[in-house]
Amino acid sequence: MIFCQPEVGLGLVPGAGGTERLTHLLGRDRALEVLLTGQDYDADRAAQYGWVARAIPDAELDDFVNAVARRIASFDRQAITAVKTQVNRSTLPSEENLLASFVESARSTTGPGVEARGRAVGKLVAQIGIDDLERNLGHHLESLAEQP
Repeated sequence: MIFCQPEVGLGLVPGAGGTERLTHLLGRDRALEVLLTGQDYDADRAAQYGWVARAIPDAELDDFVNAVARRIASFDRQAITAVKTQVNRSTLPSEENLLASFVESARSTTGPGVEARGRAVGKLVAQIGIDDLERNLGHHLESLAEQP
């Protein structure tokens, strides 16, 4: 599994609260690293950074998820709901911040670099194929500025 926030490399601003949520999850410094570099991160690094709770091998994922789900399902639903409400209230961005993020993201789609980088993506896909681009997007972002 690869994690990446490629927007800046494409001339865009992340939308849907990416900047707010990552800042809460990773802290300011690591969120800036992830958002500004557009690098690829494997699951182990994502877990180390706090982007995901843990990295689990594919072969173990179903058993792990099922065991956690069974355990939580055995607890009182009212207590579960209350805990989730408390955690969400203290960790999720406000609607005002999400709206501001959406507006900035939408505004970025008309930026001067977006069209040029979009053409560069098309040329890169023709050169290396869509599969390689998707699997290694963070690696290829820097080359978008170099496309003629």
